[in-house]
Amino acid sequence: MKYFDRLDLIDSILHGPASTHTWSELLALIDGDASAAAYAMRNLESSDWLVVANLKDVSSLIVGDNRVSSGFAQYLIKCAERGELKQHDVLVKLKALRGLADTPVRFELARAAAFLEPSSSAEWATQEAKWLQSLDRLDDTVCDPHRMLIKQLAERGHADAALGLAAALLDVLPDPAADLKRNRVDQGNPTAQYVFPRPHARLDEHEYRDVLRDILPYLLAAAPEKTFEMLSDLTEKAMVYGLRDPASEKPNDLSIVRRPAIEDHEQNKDYHFEHHLISAWRDAAEHLAGKYPDRVPDMVSALEAREWNLFRRLALHLLRVAPRPSMDLIETRLTDADLFHKSGLHHEFWGLLEARFQDLTAEGQARVLERIEEEGKQTGDDKEDRIRRYSQYRWLLAIESHLEETRVARLASLRNEFGQPSMPPDFLTWTGGVEFIEPSSPLTQEDIASLPIAKLVTYLRDWKPSGDWRSPTAGGLGAQLTVLVQGAPEKWADNLNYFQDCSIDCTYHRHLLSGFVAVVESGKSIPWAPVLAFAEWIADLPLVPHEYSFSDEQRGDLGLDRNRASAQMEVARLLVKGFNAKGSAALSFDLRSAGWRIVERLADSEDPSPEVEAKSLNAPGTFDPLTKAINTVRGEGLSAVMEYAGWVSRHLDPGGDRPAACKPSWSDFPEIQPVIESRFHDGPAGFSWSIVDRAVLGRWLPQLVRIDAQWVRGHLVGLFPQEPEKAARGKATWDTFLRCNPAFNAVYDVIREEYFDQTRALAASAGSDEDKDIRNNLASHVLALYVWGRISLDADDLVDVFFRAAGSDVTGSMLESVGRVLSREKDLKPAFLERLKAMWDWRVQTIGGLESMPEAELMAFGFWFASGCFDLDWCFRYLPATLRIDKKHWGQIQVLEQLAAAFESKPAETLRCLEIMVQRAGDLWLFQPREDGSAWKILDSALGHADPRIAQKADEITNTLGQKRHLGYRALRRKHSIGRKELNK
Repeated sequence: MKYFDRLDLIDSILHGPASTHTWSELLALIDGDASAAAYAMRNLESSDWLVVANLKDVSSLIVGDNRVSSGFAQYLIKCAERGELKQHDVLVKLKALRGLADTPVRFELARAAAFLEPSSSAEWATQEAKWLQSLDRLDDTVCDPHRMLIKQLAERGHADAALGLAAALLDVLPDPAADLKRNRVDQGNPTAQYVFPRPHARLDEHEYRDVLRDILPYLLAAAPEKTFEMLSDLTEKAMVYGLRDPASEKPNDLSIVRRPAIEDHEQNKDYHFEHHLISAWRDAAEHLAGKYPDRVPDMVSALEAREWNLFRRLALHLLRVAPRPSMDLIETRLTDADLFHKSGLHHEFWGLLEARFQDLTAEGQARVLERIEEEGKQTGDDKEDRIRRYSQYRWLLAIESHLEETRVARLASLRNEFGQPSMPPDFLTWTGGVEFIEPSSPLTQEDIASLPIAKLVTYLRDWKPSGDWRSPTAGGLGAQLTVLVQGAPEKWADNLNYFQDCSIDCTYHRHLLSGFVAVVESGKSIPWAPVLAFAEWIADLPLVPHEYSFSDEQRGDLGLDRNRASAQMEVARLLVKGFNAKGSAALSFDLRSAGWRIVERLADSEDPSPEVEAKSLNAPGTFDPLTKAINTVRGEGLSAVMEYAGWVSRHLDPGGDRPAACKPSWSDFPEIQPVIESRFHDGPAGFSWSIVDRAVLGRWLPQLVRIDAQWVRGHLVGLFPQEPEKAARGKATWDTFLRCNPAFNAVYDVIREEYFDQTRALAASAGSDEDKDIRNNLASHVLALYVWGRISLDADDLVDVFFRAAGSDVTGSMLESVGRVLSREKDLKPAFLERLKAMWDWRVQTIGGLESMPEAELMAFGFWFASGCFDLDWCFRYLPATLRIDKKHWGQIQVLEQLAAAFESKPAETLRCLEIMVQRAGDLWLFQPREDGSAWKILDSALGHADPRIAQKADEITNTLGQKRHLGYRALRRKHSIGRKELNK
């Protein structure tokens, strides 16, 4: 029987009277069909079914199928909400179900249990708590039913049952890897000292927080002291389970790290459930203190009796916020020397001192002031004395508004020495939440603009940043210069000779250049001649200034450039902008000689040196050679050389009219060739050792081929050396070429053998994540060269070599990219599409058929089909095989859309593919029963099709969707008058 026909019969039974006979009919109808059984249980309405339903029958139905038990639980909930459970022995049925159901269904049963009479609900909750204690986690579970049960029990006078269920739900469990983490410390693992056991809860942190917030008011109203005791016990467990050796570590509990403030505070990072637990515990303590002020002393004693720092911190917090605290308690603690010096209690102790100092007795205040005075006593050790003075400063800030004149003066002296504290004085450490402060300048733009140039130069030469927190920096002053240059480039260009002074820090030189760069970027003109003269002067300076006012480390902290590399890279950037600018902003060709002198000097820079380059490129986790190149003077200078070549070429052939044979050559810019060739020379004047330089050459390889392909052929050994000790150089050239360039036929003609060598080498790294982007870029090159007809499908040609050497992750990604590109660009030449079809046919044939194709490749065909670029007869030869792969298919929505478009011309093939997709275990979300959905459109057309075979197949698919819980397709069958006619109305 078809699924929806079965549902029609089930409806007819459920709409009739409940009796032993109809119950038997229902059982016979759903026998062996779990989906139909779930539907029947979910659609039970009358509570009369509880009378006629045999418990044994219900138990046998729900075993092994969560959907059935869930449906029956929902039925019980409906009856309970209507108040119809009291007339039946429901508790017996609930208990029987509880023994058979899995976790989600048990939570639904808990919802029904909430509607039982109070003593039965309490009995249920007690047993449920025992069950919860047997579980480690309740992942992906929403605890609304248990929350409701806890709240109702609390309101109905069964606080103990409510607390027991709450404690089980919120319980704290030890880290299962705690022993392993402790052993790592015992074995001397150097990083293990930073790894601590981490307790966990049965709920995730968000659900844990929501449960606490929901149930706490009810528990506090029903049993405030017991609730606080329960939360105290849970908190202590969370704390103890987070330590390596609680017995020896007491009272230090890491709470100052994991929970810097008892109150809500930005320093508390609520990443773990313990934070929500502590907040609820604190709220419970404040509630008790507010409602029963006379019990605060007992609460403080009970908290301190547990001895842990966290409990003592809560006691101090409670004394601060309690409405009528005992001043004797407060004075005893504020005058306690141990508490005063205990760093683990500092935040709460400081807060209590700030809030209650004025309420102390004169004797108590004197003792606190004496303690603060002792804190500042000098020892003779400058470093130690400075630390002690800062500690005294921090404590005085707590009572600032209550100091007499002499101590006000002392505080003023300390404030003058230390400035504003770098963190709130009630904290000893501060993490995260760092405010970004723009570098400030000692002079405003107006100040700088009003100074005569000579005085400004003197100021730049003489002024030194102090290094104090928030104090002006050289970077801030330089930024003002950049803005001023942007506003008046002519004025500043005319006075650049004043700044050609090595005693001016190179940081300011860079900022001046940045101003001119910004002007050119905006398309405006600058006086190029004086700017180039200044740039040439900077380019000719040694990389490291001879006179350093500060150490390397200090310069970084003070916003000073470490050396002239940044300024010289800014020179390269300025020239490149000028080479490529349009109109008046462009660098005049009359200044070619000056521009070349600068570029040549930068391309021969000593930055990076062999030692620095080797260190920075060989260290683990470092940047690739090209990234390194664009952060060095020589790398940027060599790129500027190639930009210079393009600039010269455009000026020599402004209209692009020169014959192909006369396109750029070394004769157009003979000065360039020696600079490029020096990359292959050994010795003092050569850079054959530099991987950074090889990366730049790889980036510009197509341009070098365009200039002189024969020259590139003659230098292939230098570009791609074969010796093992030089392998890193060739890799830098090749990898950067692939990263930065698409495929070019002309380049392939020149470096054909390198393509083959690198493709064969893929076999060694197939399947690894290392250089995966390089392999994918190579795949794009191979694909482009094939589509253009430059390479073929012949044995041992590049396509064949590629598919044999590359892993299926790369080949699959390449084939998938074809479909993605075709979906965006549907106007490709027919010849290109035919070549792609030929490649797919070739791949299927050479690998031994579709059944032998790697899944990654086969799945890619879905994108090919979804593009709509290929004829349907060809597509349907391959599409069913790719759809049978029961894995997550990206692009399946597009496949369905294309199937909907194909239905009219290929109805049988379309339904065959749709059936495969429906029968897969996953992807059911694709078939949501919506009238605008592709599956709905296909089935709607097919159910009304003139060919009965098409309509019959569509009906089978529709019933399969129904059995997979897409009951909305039932309406589609009724639309086409399929099913029981009496229910069609």
